[in-house]
Amino acid sequence: METLASPCTGIIHNLPVERDDKGRPIRRSFTMIHNILLDLRYKIKKIKSMWNKDDFQGYALIEFGISDEDVRSSMKLESQFEEEGHGKVAWLSGNVDARPYLWVATIHDRQLLRSNVDYMTIPNEWRALAKTEAKNDIMDAAGAVTSWLANKDLMT
Repeated sequence: METLASPCTGIIHNLPVERDDKGRPIRRSFTMIHNILLDLRYKIKKIKSMWNKDDFQGYALIEFGISDEDVRSSMKLESQFEEEGHGKVAWLSGNVDARPYLWVATIHDRQLLRSNVDYMTIPNEWRALAKTEAKNDIMDAAGAVTSWLANKDLMT
């Protein structure tokens, strides 16, 4: 069994941010990522970028929901990033590149979630099923997002 945040929440790290001419972050890039994931048929509800009092912290929370379909969708997206070498293990290794890293939040990610969060327990078989679905999926969310990011100059 695995303990996940409820509603099921993805953590996406290493996000570039567009800035206006005064250096202030523009939130439009998060809306674009949200729309890309929806177009790829991932069951996401919203993306919440994480900020301290002055600036963006470099990561966002992707809320999926609590239904079986929502949880499976989150597992599938996580598997896509893991296959690309951009999952939680790769992020925690510290040997990272400029592309985004994504995983589904577990009880061990409480500090990143920054709020009182409920948790749900799911069978380990769900993760295995998600990996199988991800391998058979025609759409590659990680490739689409990173391709989009590669074609944008968001680091200025």
